[in-house]
Amino acid sequence: MSIAMRKMSQQFLSGVSVSKMDFAEVIYDLANSFFGESNQDTLLSLTVDHPLVAEYPLKVEYQQSFMRKLVKELEARGAEISGHIYERLVQLIQTRNGEKVFRHFMLDNGSVISVRESISIVSNGTTGLYIWQAAHVLINWCFKNNDMLKNSTVLELGSGVGLCGIAVSLLCNPLRYIFSDCHPAVMNALVENIKINSGIEGSNDDASLDLPPLNDRIMWSGKLSDSNIAIAHLPWEDIVEQQLAPALAPNYVIASDVVYDPGLFDPLAKTVKEFTTIGSQVILACTERNSGTLQEFLKKLDSLSLKVQEDAMPEASIIPVCNDWIVKIYRITNNY
Repeated sequence: MSIAMRKMSQQFLSGVSVSKMDFAEVIYDLANSFFGESNQDTLLSLTVDHPLVAEYPLKVEYQQSFMRKLVKELEARGAEISGHIYERLVQLIQTRNGEKVFRHFMLDNGSVISVRESISIVSNGTTGLYIWQAAHVLINWCFKNNDMLKNSTVLELGSGVGLCGIAVSLLCNPLRYIFSDCHPAVMNALVENIKINSGIEGSNDDASLDLPPLNDRIMWSGKLSDSNIAIAHLPWEDIVEQQLAPALAPNYVIASDVVYDPGLFDPLAKTVKEFTTIGSQVILACTERNSGTLQEFLKKLDSLSLKVQEDAMPEASIIPVCNDWIVKIYRITNNY
């Protein structure tokens, strides 16, 4: 298998936009007059016929788009196209999405994370069932700061479908990782994704995650790699009004793409304040879709006497990042 085919396999499995894939790198191998058809079959086995896709399928429209682009590129080179490619394209055209679709992230350390997400960006009245780019940036930041997170307690706000938390648990070995969200559909998908990637069923009776004031909020707990993990129902308003921060006692609070709705800025900023007051350090990965919106949130943090530092963007060292949007990393502490 060539490096180009391995790269395309990683891009395909993780759902990278077909328009952003570099087909030029791989077409030479596929159009080769001697090995071309064999290489084409190999590429199928690494993409649409990959065992992960058979068990946890990608969105059908995405697979169709990939195959059409592949055929177009091969035809443009005048290559002899394997009959298997045409057969597979026809099969996909006749296929419809099932109830669930997935993406698979092959990390550079050899780990593979399979995550169920929504077919649509907005589903069940929430955007939390979709994987956003800031999560990729936050994963790379955590990997870069692995020594800091190791053996610590990490709380993630707005965990969504869980990609970031699963990656951090596998890569950084925190002692305890607490996923949190509040939307029922998101919570159910989060539980499913952690079970898929942990290989165990877990239970909410795990003594290592016994948090008496919060036990009625824990939907699931168990282990992922060497980390004790829990999934908690934690609306931001409850964290503030019920003073839950001391019970959670995280060393680090992390979140990605939670700064987008001005209507949520007040409870989010107050939640950040609650945790910094008990000594937690808060790390936010924020997509700058609108600079005015982001600045409004930063001003709210400043009004609460919080110290905000922008961290350098990490290299995409463990998971690829598409530069469709600017993502900024902020480290927030109390402004003593």
